[in-house]
Amino acid sequence: PGHQQVLVATVYDKDGTPRRGRRVEWMLEGPGQIIEVDESGWTAGRGYKVNPKYAVGYTNMFEHTFTRGNNDPGDDFTLAPGQTWCVVSSAVPGETVVTAYAPGVFDWDKGRVNVRLTWG
Repeated sequence: PGHQQVLVATVYDKDGTPRRGRRVEWMLEGPGQIIEVDESGWTAGRGYKVNPKYAVGYTNMFEHTFTRGNNDPGDDFTLAPGQTWCVVSSAVPGETVVTAYAPGVFDWDKGRVNVRLTWG
């Protein structure tokens, strides 16, 4: 508890090519909250946090590296085109389920993924 986890989602088309500018919805169940979401992009293609349990991001157009603004380069991360990110944390022990849902994915069965985080 108290630490932050960066989750990265990649949206692929039916041919396996990463897709730029695609919407990804982040939903959180259980303890914790969404701290931050990828807000890169322009106007309609810009990410935003709706509340502590729901946020929307858009996949990146270009590769770039994110720095956490500290002296530890080990916590920086690089995103490729077609990827977006979300940061979650919990102040209490328990299990959090984060769902990344990309409504524009060709195959509905592949447009959603769940990640279980155990805070202890």
